[in-house]
Amino acid sequence: MTGAVGRKDFLQGLCLFSLSGLFFPRMGLGQSRPHRIFMLLARAESPFEKGFRDGLIAYALPTSLESRQIVPEEDLPTLLKEILYHHSPALLYVNDQALLKRLSDSFSQALTTAPESQPWFFPCLSIVPFSPQPVTALQGPHFCGVQQNVPFAQQLFYLRMIKPTTKLMMVTIPNHPYGAILAFQRQALRQGTLLLWETLPLDSAGDIDMPALASLLEHWQALGIESLFLPSPGYRAEEIAFLAELATEKGFALLAETPWLVQDHRAMLSVRHSRYAVGRYAAYQAQRILSYQQSPARLGLTAPRKPHILVNVRTVKRLGLQLPVALLQQAELWEG
Repeated sequence: MTGAVGRKDFLQGLCLFSLSGLFFPRMGLGQSRPHRIFMLLARAESPFEKGFRDGLIAYALPTSLESRQIVPEEDLPTLLKEILYHHSPALLYVNDQALLKRLSDSFSQALTTAPESQPWFFPCLSIVPFSPQPVTALQGPHFCGVQQNVPFAQQLFYLRMIKPTTKLMMVTIPNHPYGAILAFQRQALRQGTLLLWETLPLDSAGDIDMPALASLLEHWQALGIESLFLPSPGYRAEEIAFLAELATEKGFALLAETPWLVQDHRAMLSVRHSRYAVGRYAAYQAQRILSYQQSPARLGLTAPRKPHILVNVRTVKRLGLQLPVALLQQAELWEG
């Protein structure tokens, strides 16, 4: 994970609100004019935006791009009305997941106060990174999305290519949604793997409990567990990074949901869609909505076809494992 957004900013995301026809009152959509896209940015541009811009060019989608940096104290309902009524965008683009929820609420207010004489149509295309929380802003007939995370079953498939796994320990941060854990467990069972889970041990000060963690690793090894799954760590980045280092030193094979744990902290494997690829796919979805008038509800929540597979070669060798030829042909090999 590289680019303007920091590697450890895990919950970043971007959203594309498709407003084609929504704020063109009494205007025919067949007029020859570029689609206006307004970009609301909660942080500096990243590979998401690079991929999106390149995708618009590659798909020859005529567009006019405008952007604005959003600050936390921004009055979103007022700003949204100004953008929608005065700029008439066909697509509203957002590069932050928290902003997606705020905008979803603001849209409801904006549409409620809209003049009754104007025909409002409200489709929404969103792009979200991995998050264990349900993306409530994507619910509804006019919403669709592109996601960055790869289904856990697919991640587990690549792990088993390197190391056959019948028991896997998932290490979560405090308050990880239980529903997400159950979903992971069901996907693992379908592949013949028992997924156990344990919360990262913290002391009374909120720091990692070193003696408890060392004891846990020894206990897991006594249970015959040789592989760990580390979901996106969110606000516990430093603690999860320390766990990755220590667990690898103890001989565990680590499947990490975020690539920087492979690059910087010796985790063995990461399977995730790159931010650039997600941005490119967002442009493809935008083309389907704006040029071909496809219904967002029918597009659903999708993702790029091929994930980015990152393997730490040194860790693989240290664990005495070998990479199969089929994986060598697909993966990026990290020598760090």
